[in-house]
Amino acid sequence: MLFADLSLVDEFQTELDEIKVNQAKLHARQLVILNQLERAGVSSRSGARTMAEWTATRLDIPAGTAKELVAAANRLGRDPWLFDELAAGRLSLERAMATVRLEATEAPMSVVDKSFELELAAVSRLTHKYRRMNRHDERRVFADRHFVIQPSLDESRWRMWGELPGKDGRIVDQALSERADEMRQLPGGGHFTQGQRQADALVGMAQDSLSRSHGGVDSAGGPEGVVFVDLDLANGSGGELGAEVEYGPRVGPNTLEELLCSGSVQLVGLQDGKPAIASGNTRTIPPAVRRFVAWRDGGCSVAGCHSRYRLQPHHIRHRANGGDHDPENLATLCWFHHHVAVHGAGFRLTDEGPPSCRQLIAPQRYRGPPEG
Repeated sequence: MLFADLSLVDEFQTELDEIKVNQAKLHARQLVILNQLERAGVSSRSGARTMAEWTATRLDIPAGTAKELVAAANRLGRDPWLFDELAAGRLSLERAMATVRLEATEAPMSVVDKSFELELAAVSRLTHKYRRMNRHDERRVFADRHFVIQPSLDESRWRMWGELPGKDGRIVDQALSERADEMRQLPGGGHFTQGQRQADALVGMAQDSLSRSHGGVDSAGGPEGVVFVDLDLANGSGGELGAEVEYGPRVGPNTLEELLCSGSVQLVGLQDGKPAIASGNTRTIPPAVRRFVAWRDGGCSVAGCHSRYRLQPHHIRHRANGGDHDPENLATLCWFHHHVAVHGAGFRLTDEGPPSCRQLIAPQRYRGPPEG
């Protein structure tokens, strides 16, 4: 909601300040209650493994936030002057916790006092500067290392999170950043975000590892498998409802086209939950044809791209639309342009121009299924 009356700005700012004070007071009360409940053993009586787990469930908040709250309840009890400032609304919970962490480094009180003039990000940097890391701390951080990768219920997307010791985290960050910097810009000068490029970099590095386990080369035939399509749902959807991979995730038309492009796939149509029609395995590109197309193109076919990273043949006219393995329908693409730009972002390769100087056409914006 936009307000044209600028006289309301001061009123809103005053209201924000009042909310900030009230939030601090409520946080202080919340910490007192959590501290008392932990002493009473409420988490063990309810079957939770930890107080943080109980708090996350009870307050319906992320596990990381719950862990911070429980830690604050324990720490601020040992620092009464900070708790009093929080309870009076003169400090935010985040500021109080940042001060506790700075004090734990045994930084001089003059430095702690000065920190109240700094932004929270600067206080974190100051804490890092004064923190001492002994052998016990290093072993604890190393023991806490973990990595979690978790699919959604239909495996259409995956979430990842974890924690690494400082040096190892820096190595991973540097490796991802360097690989991400190799990712090319989109046609027309568009760019993926840093997060998107790092995600692509992670997939590329994982694929490199799998390639090494298969002798250092991509499988000539690509993936093999069965894809199930619910005909009742697919009718009238324009293919947008996608399909489901055998023992795998549900996929959309872009991924289905990539599967058909890369390997040998059998399509099974389901009706009323039973197989109604099945195709023969779609043939993989004959090795001689693959080698000829790679020799003809001499690298990635996209104009201006000189990458030779994971070169792969691509069907200009998708096999789902009747495209075949004729060399005229094939073009060599690097992994970025094949996996990311074409099958991921939806760009289309033109069938005009020299084989080694093709253009990419941006996808039309998806407006949803037709009405009626």
